[in-house]
Amino acid sequence: MLRAWVAIGVGLAWPVYAQPKMLFATEANCRLIKGYSKYDLDGVASAFGVHASQVRFVKPQWGRSQTVGHQCQMVFSTPKGNKACAVLSITQGDFVFGQVVSSKGNNAICF
Repeated sequence: MLRAWVAIGVGLAWPVYAQPKMLFATEANCRLIKGYSKYDLDGVASAFGVHASQVRFVKPQWGRSQTVGHQCQMVFSTPKGNKACAVLSITQGDFVFGQVVSSKGNNAICF
């Protein structure tokens, strides 16, 4: 999301991009999720012992938590059926995406 151009010296310009905005994990914001983050497919695949190419993002949902109340979840299709995974964060940039894996190599928390 390009915001402006900043002049840097004579005849040089540098693009300025808006920083993504973190959204609270509410039911309304959960419904806005349109995609997943960089390591989510690998994390879901690793959690279920399948290859990342066999995992697909299906939809966001507001569902029951395993511990207390409700939480935002992202549903992924796997060879072992559809699995709901807990959303760790929701970010809004050019579009809204959820994150179920915090960093490379970690497993998603799914049920």
